Amino acid sequence: MRDIFEFLAGTGCRISEALGLHWEDVHLEEEVPWVLIHRAAKEPRTKGKLWIGPTKTEDVRELEIPQFLVDVL
Repeated sequence: MRDIFEFLAGTGCRISEALGLHWEDVHLEEEVPWVLIHRAAKEPRTKGKLWIGPTKTEDVRELEIPQFLVDVL
């Protein structure tokens, strides 16, 4: 749980965006590490399993991540 909170603090993204993140969206080996935020975990209107879809605002963001978060990931 702590890692999730640190990720949220280090990126400023929503919890649904953090839960929708895939490893191919994480770029730790770059000169400036970053993550691509373009999906989010959502609950369908009929209560049940979560699914992954576009973010709340349907935008795509590339977020630079600080070194402490690189160490966590």
